[in-house]
Amino acid sequence: MREKKTLAWASVSHFFIDFLCAWLITHQLIENGSWFFLLFLYNFLAFAAQLPLGILLDALCAQRMAGRAGAMGRLLQDNARLITAGTGCLFCGAALLPGIGHLPLVLLCGAGNAMFHVGTGSDLLEKSEGKAWPSGLFVSTGAVGIFAGALVPLSEGGRILAGCILILLCALLFLVCRRCHGTGMHGNSAEHAAVLPRDRGGLAMTVILQNLFLSWLLTVLIESITAYVLGIRGKKNYILLFLVNTATNPAAVLLYLFLYSFTPLSELASQVCVELLVFAAEGLLFRASMDAEEIPCRSPWKLSAVLNLVSWGTGVLLSLLS
Repeated sequence: MREKKTLAWASVSHFFIDFLCAWLITHQLIENGSWFFLLFLYNFLAFAAQLPLGILLDALCAQRMAGRAGAMGRLLQDNARLITAGTGCLFCGAALLPGIGHLPLVLLCGAGNAMFHVGTGSDLLEKSEGKAWPSGLFVSTGAVGIFAGALVPLSEGGRILAGCILILLCALLFLVCRRCHGTGMHGNSAEHAAVLPRDRGGLAMTVILQNLFLSWLLTVLIESITAYVLGIRGKKNYILLFLVNTATNPAAVLLYLFLYSFTPLSELASQVCVELLVFAAEGLLFRASMDAEEIPCRSPWKLSAVLNLVSWGTGVLLSLLS
């Protein structure tokens, strides 16, 4: 039953991800004089990047859990493929930001598309146990999505609807990721059952979902208040801030859990690495989507630094008080 749920999620999501990428790239690059180069770059990222991503993902899934994070770390490892696919969805969602430049659009769609295909495709290959029809169904929906994306006209209302659909698909993904007793990416091993029994598996996934939601909610609230104090006004800018945090925060939490669980990095070092990446990603998104006059000091990098320092510092303070 869970395999069928995974296949259903993968097929619907593949249609929508390929629809979204074709929808944005087809209608926005047509006005760019370098559209051929940008289209080539998108296809190179979306297809050629799957090889190194697949090698890294196989290496991760083949490693033994370091043991430091217990059941939660093992749960992340077991669901690494679908979590990679979900992160790809978030990357593609970031491309929906209003006013985003053509190059950031291509980079986000290309990288997100590659991550989605590698994560979802490898998960289906393992679950299908040699059967060809699940992969065939998965691949075929993407072709329909590309065709539909080229036909549907681009609109601002469509962007908002597409963002809501992506958030729903990511939420459904984490429900699909929940494992029964002794099942998962490594089969029905007794060792797996001992590390992650049925009730602990559901509990660990619940904790991950709570961490993702609470981190996202607090970050949106704290950074919105900070942006208001800095003098940022306008509904468009706060919608942009909401979308930027929706695109980066869940991925940042999962990356932190991965670094702390599977690498020798300490908790603080893992947080610093993630915050630096988030600072760079949000700075690029602010630079591509906001008018310079609306940014304090007219620097998207300073804005990103201040917002992330305030939200991270508040999180550290709350953890010390709790």
